[in-house]
Amino acid sequence: MRITLSDRQVVYAETYGKKTNPAVFLIHGGPGDSAYTFKLLAHRLSESFRVIVSEQRGCARSDFAHEQTITVRQLIADFEEIREAFNIRQWLILGHSFGGIIAIEYAVQKPESILGIVLENPAIDIFDSARCILENYILFFEHRGDSCRVKRIQRILADNCKTELIKAVDDFPNHIKNEFWGFDRLPEVYCEILKMSAEIGSQNQKREIFQKSLLKDAVLYDDGWSKLKAVSLPVRLIYGECDYITNQRIRDLFLQNAHLGSVYRIDSSGHYIHLDNSDKMAESIYQFATEVIHGLD
Repeated sequence: MRITLSDRQVVYAETYGKKTNPAVFLIHGGPGDSAYTFKLLAHRLSESFRVIVSEQRGCARSDFAHEQTITVRQLIADFEEIREAFNIRQWLILGHSFGGIIAIEYAVQKPESILGIVLENPAIDIFDSARCILENYILFFEHRGDSCRVKRIQRILADNCKTELIKAVDDFPNHIKNEFWGFDRLPEVYCEILKMSAEIGSQNQKREIFQKSLLKDAVLYDDGWSKLKAVSLPVRLIYGECDYITNQRIRDLFLQNAHLGSVYRIDSSGHYIHLDNSDKMAESIYQFATEVIHGLD
């Protein structure tokens, strides 16, 4: 379905499950991806929840957006309009990957709208996440015997130029990124979903436009750990055993800064747990939601 927001921007959304069930809102990453990979998880969750999935303004199946309107604050305002459009008082939110930063900012700005937060292999602090990914790229290229790329990444990490750190994360050919993130090792059915998601997200250069515009927003470069510390809601970090964005250091920092934080590992999963192990992901979310809702009684 398509929702027209107050500024006449049109965004794409899907809903699953009964209206009487507790609501869960799924926030995709990227920045600029589509929400297509959430399909399996949304179906699993719909047995117990009312699931809302939306593609952010200017992304994928949502209409083009003016570049100046692509900001974190505007995305959060859009989320609130979507929540009100579905007549939902409060919901659980899930932020995947880059969507983790957006989810935490949403909780800081609008805590009254949120019951709890699930972070799936999240970026929390954009610079720490970039360093974590690049450190793993070093191991990846060492294994391949690519000393030139190893030295280049080591130089970027040593220089610690924040602009270069962010740029370097995405500065590899697609076949390298697919191998690094393990997409080429997924079962064919999951690869097809990822391929379709990428095609939807990149149509008419929407992903590039969205990413370029959002990355200009200074809010993204605030200290993510301070933002997390400001959140008084329950937060669960769910990470895949084979993911590269949530190493032990990131998990330790999460537990140090989240007031009501918990960590849950899903074995044999990569970056897209909601795709390669949607059953376990749904189970963990259900357990967390039960704890949160009972805690309100």
